[in-house]
Amino acid sequence: TVASVTPTGMLAPEHLPLALDPVEARRESSVEIVDSRVSQLLADGFEASGAVLEGSPSRELASFINEEWFDVSIVGSGRRTWLGSALLGSTSSYLIHNSPSSVLVAHRAPRDSETAQILVATDGSRGSEFGLSALSGLADPERVQITAISVAACPDLLVGDNAASTGQYRVNSNDDVPFERAQRQAHRAAQKLADAGFGASSRGLVGSPSEAILKEIENTNADLVVVGSRGEGPLRRALMGSVSDTVVRHAPTTLVGRRHPC
Repeated sequence: TVASVTPTGMLAPEHLPLALDPVEARRESSVEIVDSRVSQLLADGFEASGAVLEGSPSRELASFINEEWFDVSIVGSGRRTWLGSALLGSTSSYLIHNSPSSVLVAHRAPRDSETAQILVATDGSRGSEFGLSALSGLADPERVQITAISVAACPDLLVGDNAASTGQYRVNSNDDVPFERAQRQAHRAAQKLADAGFGASSRGLVGSPSEAILKEIENTNADLVVVGSRGEGPLRRALMGSVSDTVVRHAPTTLVGRRHPC
């Protein structure tokens, strides 16, 4: 189902430029967008239908997903800073924390490659489990290679003026248990994927979860990253940050695991 929302009412800052166009012109644009995408999907052999909604894009889409019980929703996203997202809002950020089911956020089309590289970041949470399930239902085991990781967060920064900016962390005997737990979580995720017919490897890491995941995206040249979302409120996300928010902004494509609608 292809959906487009005609922004009306109290527009969010990112939609204010649309206020220059009359509402009817916005509706016509939404219809054209949906018709063209549905036509392309039908031509490519998919079963497809369209829906034109009206109101707040974030809330209308979340409500539509909930009503129709979609298993996965796919949206695009800009690469705003966390402050920009906090001040301006973001439909993709709203959906990854409020959609009742998993959300795939894409910045660009996948590379033209026979084998796609997928990075699964797990912390053992229910969101991570939902991400694994959504990935198993979407991906073709014959066309992907998966690396499962789990990060043992280490709060003790190295001593020095530049420690925070370098992102280096001290590892001592007290970190052994969290690291071993991370290794087990990564191994369990890889084993579940292997049981589903995927080729998967695993490893545990130590450091800042967001930084470690983004570094692994670079190291593995990942086409898709799978993470979970704890569904934190907007105030907590603005003050504390969110691993899923950070990864969504910087990864080429991110699948955020959310609960299943049924």
